[in-house]
Amino acid sequence: MNFQEAMQFVRAADALGCTPGLSRVTELLERLGNPQNKLHCIHIAGTNGKGSTAAMLAEVLQAAGYRTGLYTTPHLVSYRERIRINREEISEEDFCCAAETVRRAAEGMQETPSEFERFTPMAFVHFLRKQCDIVVIETGMGGRLDATNVIRSPELNVITHIAMDHMEYLGDTLAEIAAEKAGIITPDTDVVMMKQSDEAERVIRTQCQAIPGTRLFLTDPDQMKIREYSLAGLCFDYRERKELFLPMAGSYQQSNVMTALDALDVLRTDGWKIPEEAVRSGLAGVHWPARFEILQKHPLVLLDGAHNADGARALAATLDALLPGRRPVIVMGVLADKEYREMLQLLLPRAGMLIAAEPDQIRALPAEQLLREAENCAGELQIQKGAGKTEPADEIPILRGGTVFESLQLACRLCPPDGVICIAGSLYQAGEARSFFQNTTVN
Repeated sequence: MNFQEAMQFVRAADALGCTPGLSRVTELLERLGNPQNKLHCIHIAGTNGKGSTAAMLAEVLQAAGYRTGLYTTPHLVSYRERIRINREEISEEDFCCAAETVRRAAEGMQETPSEFERFTPMAFVHFLRKQCDIVVIETGMGGRLDATNVIRSPELNVITHIAMDHMEYLGDTLAEIAAEKAGIITPDTDVVMMKQSDEAERVIRTQCQAIPGTRLFLTDPDQMKIREYSLAGLCFDYRERKELFLPMAGSYQQSNVMTALDALDVLRTDGWKIPEEAVRSGLAGVHWPARFEILQKHPLVLLDGAHNADGARALAATLDALLPGRRPVIVMGVLADKEYREMLQLLLPRAGMLIAAEPDQIRALPAEQLLREAENCAGELQIQKGAGKTEPADEIPILRGGTVFESLQLACRLCPPDGVICIAGSLYQAGEARSFFQNTTVN
């Protein structure tokens, strides 16, 4: 099996869509000898912050000397990004080997595994073959019925911020969504949870109390002290640790790094040797693309993966904190099943101009439709101008950009050298955006 054939095997089930349930992936993993149960795993669920928190944990564990696997979704450019060991993407050769192993195991199954149900076992097979000491696993969607929720006894369960997203699968209320995320909690396993809304926290607490041997640890935002906050990142104290540095500027990373630090401390109490120097150097070395990432400085180009209302709210807070008074050219592309109207309500008041883009994804909202929604939304909004003054948001130029490439070309033509371009709305356009600027020197 060559790489193209391996990709065909993975993508062949794409047309099946998302059919919740664990029966297919459970059967497939049993045919493979349940590799997931031979690994030391950290399992992470949540609406936003999973990937960043996973990256922080993986970086620190690697700095502590552990051979560390990392499984995340989605990818930005290549599927190989989803499976990493000590930062390195899975090679094409190993990708093919894992795909062939899973393909053979799937032969004769009555129910065809979906794309994610094929890819997740590939990750487990690869991590076991490469003898990882510990593996950080991010759920794809939800938790209870997510294909990653097959780990019998993880080292630790982690729950990041819970918000409204994927309502067609997870439920229409925050409590229902929290219950789905809580589905990863297993007996005799500690749980570290980011401080949540009362509604979500109540659900997680109840679940932990119902499962034997479960201890719940919550982050404490009152223990966070910000020393310096800039586009370069965050210098902060948390609990007993002083003057830590995280090179990630998004305001939402404050909650993520608290979660990662508390998770590391719980792991230490369970016997994992994680020196303090590894914590510091690991956090200082974290790079997780498309999370308020600087792609260029003149003009300043920012890429953020905000893809739901909660993410847009966090992005808006970051823009307010780090670029007060600046009105960026916002290049926005979204998927049709997202809360794009609420996202527009949050981002339009901060925009000097909005360019409607269309990610190269089957679920993308057409740029023309996003343009109309933005125009309608702008007609209803007022922008704060200071001293109690406001102005109508419909004075903001709203343009149709077309493809992500075309939209970025337009943004670069219209943005002055001392201006700001902010690309947001979907992780599915992040890869295109990074490719667009990859040959541009960051000054």
